Parts: sequence; C-alpha cells; structure tokens
Amino acid sequence: MKRVVLALAALGILSVSSVMAAPVS
Repeated sequence: MKRVVLALAALGILSVSSVMAAPVS
C-alpha cells in the first residue's frame, strides 16, 4: 500500500510541477 501512495504522490507532484511550469515557459 505504501508503494501505491508514494506512486500517487509522485504523479501528483509531477502533474502540479508541469502545470505550474507551463505558463512560465
């Protein structure tokens, strides 16, 4: 279960970072 939570957290961070970086660039 911990691996699933870590995977979801990683995907969330990547999605947020990509969305935040898109308008800047």
